[in-house]
Amino acid sequence: MENFSSNHAEIYDNGNGGLMTNGRLINGASIDYVTGDIVIPTEPFKQPIHTATYSEFSLTDTSPRYVAVAGSTTIQRTVVVAPKHAMVEFVSSEETRTVGDTVRSTSQTFDVLQGVAIPRIALLNSWTFEIQGKFTIERDGVLYQDWNYNQGTGTVVGSLNAATGIVNINNLAPNASPNIKVLSGIYHQGEYGVQQIHGRTAIAPINPESFIAYAETGETTLRGDSQADGSITGTLSGSIDYDTGLFNVSANAIVPPESLRYNAVSLTSIPIDTDIGINAVRLPQDGRVPIFRVGDVVVLTNKMLQDLGSAHTAGATIPLNRSDADRVCVVDANGKRVLATQYDIVSGSLVWAMPLDLSGYAMPLSACLIYEEENRLMGVNISGSLKLQYGLKRNYPIEKTYLSSAIIGGEKGDLLVRATEPFSQQAWTKVWQNTRIGDEILAKLNVKDYPIKLTSDGAINGRWLIEFVSPTQFKLYEERLGLIAASDTLSDLAPLNPATNKPFFTLPHLAFGGGWETRNCVRFNTSTTSMGIWFIRAIQPTADKTSHADKFTACLRGNTNIIE
Repeated sequence: MENFSSNHAEIYDNGNGGLMTNGRLINGASIDYVTGDIVIPTEPFKQPIHTATYSEFSLTDTSPRYVAVAGSTTIQRTVVVAPKHAMVEFVSSEETRTVGDTVRSTSQTFDVLQGVAIPRIALLNSWTFEIQGKFTIERDGVLYQDWNYNQGTGTVVGSLNAATGIVNINNLAPNASPNIKVLSGIYHQGEYGVQQIHGRTAIAPINPESFIAYAETGETTLRGDSQADGSITGTLSGSIDYDTGLFNVSANAIVPPESLRYNAVSLTSIPIDTDIGINAVRLPQDGRVPIFRVGDVVVLTNKMLQDLGSAHTAGATIPLNRSDADRVCVVDANGKRVLATQYDIVSGSLVWAMPLDLSGYAMPLSACLIYEEENRLMGVNISGSLKLQYGLKRNYPIEKTYLSSAIIGGEKGDLLVRATEPFSQQAWTKVWQNTRIGDEILAKLNVKDYPIKLTSDGAINGRWLIEFVSPTQFKLYEERLGLIAASDTLSDLAPLNPATNKPFFTLPHLAFGGGWETRNCVRFNTSTTSMGIWFIRAIQPTADKTSHADKFTACLRGNTNIIE
């Protein structure tokens, strides 16, 4: 194909009868100011025409085929058709005046691909320049001076258009010669394509399933979508590493590399304010704490409300819409729960108690019918899909069905009230230690035959001290609560927990035996069924003030064992 550099020319006179174009005097061109005759020779407008030739090649026998420039041919001295029409504009001498001005040029434009046969393109990230004596580097089409290789930053002084080869230099010193030198650079000639491209996103990490790649081939747009596992599927295929942003994309056809583009969503983490008391070191870098892990126990729940109406009588039976509900509770119009002593669940129906007292509740009442079952996770996918170990005992509706992670209480999944083996010592040393201090004494508590009894609604996590003030009388202390009671060896020791009105523990009087002396003491610890859980309120950042009240529901699940 024959390409002409231009199909038009702007010609103007130099004031002395000569003609100029692009700031250069045209040899042999002239204008007669008297007759108006204009002479434009054809010779200066002649140009050679370069035609590139291409060939296909492969790096290996199995690699894709590439297209590259193999050479070029030149048609010399091709005559450009002389102009047939000209438009002349002039200003009479009477209307002109002399104007003095100083031109200060602070920008410069030039073509690094000038003289290179078309088609051609500059390869980005390969060009360096010397501009007014300062080293200048190009990165992704932007020209920088004072480039910091460690930080990857510098002062922007211009730009490079890879397609056209045009370089724009800004902020040059006024009235100074640009003095621009091209130190290095790579360009390629010819139209070529690729089938595989490797790259890296501008920022990382990338949100899973957010990376989409595009490429153009003819009039067809190829597309590849990233999946949860990092694979890219579609008319473009490949993979991406979400943590680093590194990706590779393959096409089933040859595509121009400059046509490849992508969309992606990046993840950004904000440092946690240390004043809230959270140890940020233990949190993931992205701030997201996983609630599901392989092997975890989970609870599948679906809740449904059934309107019970406002008219209720003692002993009445109301059939429930879910006869096989795992949990049932009754709430009033304000969400207040009705005491379970006011009703019972018999064969899938609600039966009101006799007598019935609903005076403290707002009508109408509703029955909350809950499907619920435990399971265990065998697989956790980054896409959010979970694999359960056991099959479900029923079908669950999608609406209002939730899967919750369960916190297992206790070291072995149990929460049992218990007391440690008591030990006696000569005297109290004011040190709360879980082992004896000093020599062993003969007097001991016989908890083998007369064990310490505890209940879940009375016991606490505490360290206890029995200090004798006489051979038969003593005082009871708890490490945090102080003096609890004063008693003797002839009575059962059962101090009341004021929070529940149930004993902290019960120690039979027969366990004391004899042989006690003043200042002797006994130490033991008790453990409760309670488990500390830290509830943290987490919301999305917003400038808007929240107007609704936050709430949550915690459910304690498990089996109750009575140990005599």
